[in-house]
Amino acid sequence: MTTTDVTAPAWLIPLLGYRKATQKQTQVCTQLFGEAHAPNIADASSATSTRIAGVAYKILGISQTGVADLSKADEPDDDDAEETTRPKRKKSTGVTLEHLIRDDLAEALVKAAPDRDWKAVCGRRASSYQQFSHLDALHRLFTDNPALRSTVGQDYQVQTDVCIGLPHHDGSADLLHAAVSSKWSLRSDRAQNVRHEFATLVRNRRGRLPHLVLVTAEPLPTRLLSIARGTGDIDAVYHLLFDEIAKGVETSTRQQKSAWAELVGQGRLLPYRALAPTLAHS
Repeated sequence: MTTTDVTAPAWLIPLLGYRKATQKQTQVCTQLFGEAHAPNIADASSATSTRIAGVAYKILGISQTGVADLSKADEPDDDDAEETTRPKRKKSTGVTLEHLIRDDLAEALVKAAPDRDWKAVCGRRASSYQQFSHLDALHRLFTDNPALRSTVGQDYQVQTDVCIGLPHHDGSADLLHAAVSSKWSLRSDRAQNVRHEFATLVRNRRGRLPHLVLVTAEPLPTRLLSIARGTGDIDAVYHLLFDEIAKGVETSTRQQKSAWAELVGQGRLLPYRALAPTLAHS
C-alpha cells in the first residue's frame, strides 16, 4: 500500500501525529523510530501497539514532526448543551473526533439516502428519542430514592457521543436510528463503558433497537477484541484506519494476527467507510 492507496478518511489525517514519549516509553520509541516520539493513537508503553501504529503512519505519510490539529475542538462539546448533564470537556483529540464523525455521517447519509430527514448530533441523551423517553422517569425515580438506586444499581441516563435520529411518522419525538460511540483509542475501562451504555439501551428500549456501533482508531487487535467479541451489546466496531492497521498487523505477533483474523473473519471489525451505507440502507 502506498500513499496513493490510503483509505483513511481525509478529515482524520490532521488529527494524526507523533507525541513526545515519556521516560518509560523512550527506549521502545527510539528503537522503533530513532527518536523518542510515539504515534498518538498508540499505547507507547506497548511495543506491539506502537509498532503497528508506526506502520500505519508510515503508509499515511505522517511525519514525526507532525502535530495533531485540534482547532475544531473549540466548538461546543454538546449539541444539546442546555439539557446535558456531562461536564464540559477540555480541548482534546477525542472531542474533535466526535464532531468530525458527526459531520461526516451527516453528509454521507444525506448523499446515500436523501429522502430521509437525517439528524446527526453530539452528546444527546437517549431519553430524547422515542424508544427511550421513559428513561427520564426512571432516572428521576432513582435520583429521588437513594435506597432503591443502591439496591438495583442502575444508571439509566445514557448519553452517546454521536446520535443519528430520524423523524417518527406520527410527528412525535425522533427515533434513535443509531448510537455511535467514538473512542480515539481503547483501554479496558473505556471498552467496558461502551458495553455498559449499549447494554442499557438494549434492555430498556420500547420499540426498535437502534444500531449500536463503536468507531475507533485503536491499533492493537487484542484490545479491539475485548469490545468486539460476542454478540448482543454492539453491532460491530468500525475502524478509521482499517486498511493501514491491517498492514501493521502483518508485521506483528502471532497473537495479534490471530485476533485481527477473528475480528475481520466474523464481521466484528469493519472499515469505517462501510458505516454510512449500513446506516442509510437499514
